[in-house]
Amino acid sequence: MNPGRKFSSPPLGRRHCTRRTFLFSVLASLAAASKPFSLASAEHSRCLAPHWLPSVIADQQSAARLGQAYLRTYPQHRQCHTLIRAIEQVLTAQGSVVPPSADAPETAAALQQLVRNEYAQGEVVPVAGWILSQTEARLYALAALVG
Repeated sequence: MNPGRKFSSPPLGRRHCTRRTFLFSVLASLAAASKPFSLASAEHSRCLAPHWLPSVIADQQSAARLGQAYLRTYPQHRQCHTLIRAIEQVLTAQGSVVPPSADAPETAAALQQLVRNEYAQGEVVPVAGWILSQTEARLYALAALVG
């Protein structure tokens, strides 16, 4: 697995969550929830994948393996909402104005730039023998939780 090729387009034949399916899932969750719902504050055992995740990580299985290693080292990130909130906070701190509801290509581009910036600034973590940017490692952990 080449760490520099993590953000390529998904291989052909991979199923994607359509915008309609994603919106239906969100609306169904809203109807079932007794309090306001957001991805960052969801407190349920099942991790809902953000709609942009498949466009950010091409090889979900490899990413999930690295994500599991990251979660063993950083157990405070074992919840989806914690990871998503951390990723959103770093995006905001870097000056990105991409909202969580943005389309997948726009979010993927912002995350790719964030990862490049983190490498340039030395904001990296060791994970299973790899040196990953902090956001890259968190994205892989999110892939592991989504399964």
